[in-house]
Amino acid sequence: MSLTNPKTLLFYGAFLPQFIIANDRIEAQIALLSATFLVIAIVLDGVWALAASGARSFLATRGRFRNRLSGGLLIGAGIGLALARRR
Repeated sequence: MSLTNPKTLLFYGAFLPQFIIANDRIEAQIALLSATFLVIAIVLDGVWALAASGARSFLATRGRFRNRLSGGLLIGAGIGLALARRR
């Protein structure tokens, strides 16, 4: 999904050059940094997927808890909006 997002190219263009050593092989450094970023992104996305799967199976069997949780989150969001001040 990131390949079709132009913000990814802007991110790489702004973030990765900070860690490049100008005297060494630049292409190899960019490839290593990009591969590292890709591995970290895949691991984190996998962790989120496993957590969502566990939460789904937990919440699917406990309807009353799910309703209270979602209601509490909505009430909390409403209170947060009511207390927010314009700057």
